[in-house]
Amino acid sequence: MEAYEKRGIIKNQPDTWDKSAPTLKNVYDTYVNKKDLKEDKVWKNKFTLIIE
Repeated sequence: MEAYEKRGIIKNQPDTWDKSAPTLKNVYDTYVNKKDLKEDKVWKNKFTLIIE
């Protein structure tokens, strides 16, 4: 949800739903930049291969 909110798309505000959705990379960047993230190196390495 955070990646959508960064793009200005708010769940309970239909007038924001016509904005461009976040890319998979946007979602990934939001995920890996979380301060409380316990790094999952296997997942991160696989995902990095997919988006590059």
